[in-house]
Amino acid sequence: MTRPGDGGVNLGAPIRWPVATGEGPQGPPGPEGPPGPPGPPGRDGDPGRDGDHGRDGDPGPPTITDVYEAELDFGGDVSLIPGRIVQVLTMALPAGARFIVTGAVSVVNRGTTPARVVAWLAMLPSPAGIHGPRSGQVDVAPGGAATIPIGPAVTLTRTDVASVMTIAAEADAGDVWAREGTELLNRTGATGLLALGATS
Repeated sequence: MTRPGDGGVNLGAPIRWPVATGEGPQGPPGPEGPPGPPGPPGRDGDPGRDGDHGRDGDPGPPTITDVYEAELDFGGDVSLIPGRIVQVLTMALPAGARFIVTGAVSVVNRGTTPARVVAWLAMLPSPAGIHGPRSGQVDVAPGGAATIPIGPAVTLTRTDVASVMTIAAEADAGDVWAREGTELLNRTGATGLLALGATS
């Protein structure tokens, strides 16, 4: 028997409170971690198919192969009789070739009436083809002077015979002359022809 205030008496095994052994509810996910280091590069892919063929380029400029030239001799002015076709200048060209032709005719009207003068390129025998600016005209007052530029024109000579390129001219009035030199200072080379042999 114990009295009040005395300690209790241990009469058996110690008391053990039950301990929970099950898992609790899952907590919220944690914050995202930092990115990892980059991985190694993958293998090269297979080569693609060949591309389509591009369009052909534009043709290049012509190649100059030969040069032919002619001009009136010193003092060799040519009278353009009104109403008549006059051969002013000629130049021989070989057969079967293509040429780029330019020319010029210097004219002076020594008459007392105005004159209209026309000049053009011609070829004998007739060429296989001639194209481009190959004629021109001017009005020349009495005592006046002018130059008629001709070309550049492209011509193809015949294959069977050599050709003669000609500058022809005609005046409708006046006392008109095709001059070998300029009217002022008489500089030579005012009337001439130039043919450049060309290949593509």
